[in-house]
Amino acid sequence: ISRTDPTNALSALDVLESGPARNQFILYVVDQWSATDPEAALFWTLNVKEGGLRDLLFAEIASSWAQRDGETASQLTARTIRDNETYRRAVVTVALRWAQTDPSAAKAWINRIPDASLRSNCLDAVQTDFSQTPP
Repeated sequence: ISRTDPTNALSALDVLESGPARNQFILYVVDQWSATDPEAALFWTLNVKEGGLRDLLFAEIASSWAQRDGETASQLTARTIRDNETYRRAVVTVALRWAQTDPSAAKAWINRIPDASLRSNCLDAVQTDFSQTPP
């Protein structure tokens, strides 16, 4: 149901008490949804009030989006995620996913990241990912 009717799946979760289990279900549904319709998942996520969960949802959406449009995913990450740790993980994930479809564009973006440590983490992750991929 998370792929075929994600809004109903999310509505069904309203009966669950707030907490980690509910958040995991929401993350799962939004992850599945963003694989097929990232715009709709993003629009739904804009209405989430809980900041930590909202940041995690934006990170999931950006990760899915990066395989189709790395530039949009990178902008989404920069504009929406407020928690520093979530942001840093999301940037590395976007870099990895983007590099799988357009390595040169991903590396150009990575090289423009102002935070030297984050830039290094992204370059290391991308290099590691490609060195483990069979030819």
